[in-house]
Amino acid sequence: DERELLPRQELLTSLTATVNEADAVLASLDEQQLSATHHIQGYDVTGLYAVYHVVEHFSMHTGQIILLTKAMKGGGLNFYNVTPDGVANPAW
Repeated sequence: DERELLPRQELLTSLTATVNEADAVLASLDEQQLSATHHIQGYDVTGLYAVYHVVEHFSMHTGQIILLTKAMKGGGLNFYNVTPDGVANPAW
């Protein structure tokens, strides 16, 4: 929900901390919690449904960020280094 420009490293640090926190929560969920019904934002959903919804939501925002960044840069983001024989190796 941030509306101000943040320094790159501050943004990456915050995002990394958030993803690590979410990862810890997901790792702590057991079968009972995932199959139980939870009332979230006016809907009754299983824990697993809620997890998938959050993953989908995060993925959509990631796509928006990538699209806007490509538009501002005027091209690709070079996420992969492609070898002459066509193998894509992650650049991160």
